[in-house]
Amino acid sequence: MALLAFSAVGTLAYQVANRTAPEARVVQMTKTSTRCDSVREVVGPNMARWSENEWIVLASCYENQNDSLAAARVAKHGVHFYPRSETLYNIAGYHEISRGEYSRAIHTLRTGLRNVERPTSGVMANNLAWASLWVPNATSATEARALYQSALRYDTNSCETLHTGLWVEYALAMQNTSGIQQAQALRNFQNLRARYNSCESRVDDGQWKSMVEVVGASVLFEKIDHMLDPSTDLHGAYGVRSEGTQSVARVTNKLRENFSGTSIRALCDEAMPLTSTRADCVKSVSNAVQVARSAEAQRYQRHHGASTRNASKAFGCGLSRMAN
Repeated sequence: MALLAFSAVGTLAYQVANRTAPEARVVQMTKTSTRCDSVREVVGPNMARWSENEWIVLASCYENQNDSLAAARVAKHGVHFYPRSETLYNIAGYHEISRGEYSRAIHTLRTGLRNVERPTSGVMANNLAWASLWVPNATSATEARALYQSALRYDTNSCETLHTGLWVEYALAMQNTSGIQQAQALRNFQNLRARYNSCESRVDDGQWKSMVEVVGASVLFEKIDHMLDPSTDLHGAYGVRSEGTQSVARVTNKLRENFSGTSIRALCDEAMPLTSTRADCVKSVSNAVQVARSAEAQRYQRHHGASTRNASKAFGCGLSRMAN
């Protein structure tokens, strides 16, 4: 996401692929039959006779081989035979997003929502809302709001969908000149934020995807806090630190702990779907790194009597590579 492995931070697709798959004609994968050409041999050369689930198994095989392009292509081929397959649309859209092919994913997922009469999950709606954030004017923010809210009705506690909602409401708050509409977007944002709080702890799992997602959310929290209370320091280097700034500090500490050497600029390019927010992300994370280094240097000086300059050198190891 990056999200990358999945640049699709706000996506849920693969979590439900197996749940939505039909049970008929399941292809059993064996320890000696792990490569995707073996799957093709099992199901036979006549694609027109493949079951929906066999298309899903083949796409999943490519996914397991980390071949996102092939997974998307197989799933897209499969929907020609099964145009109402929710799972195949989900797989294709997910992998198109993971490859940064947002316009293509938008077309795929719109088609899926149009063709699948009764979706069993909010995956397509969530992923369409997320993809639309990356493509200016592809989808109106009000339509994106309807999409993520629809997805939340299937799973009210989905961290991915709450995260998508935060971005949609932020976009609405920033673009609305109407005080009433902006106030509504900010209320929605704060309600989603309260529900997302427990999701922030996912950075403890050491997964890059979770890290990218929480970085993006934390930077939004900091920006909204400063917007609502300008007395707080936007990037936390001086003055009063908002809850959002503290959130950025926590996730940055985990970033330094688990992903030392990461490019801050690349991280922010992956975490922030709206171009206008990426510079602030770089500033926020960079300042959080500097504040953490300074605090460590001061503790080192107290315990070891070293000069601040020497202490800074001691705690710069592995961090200077986090360059923007």
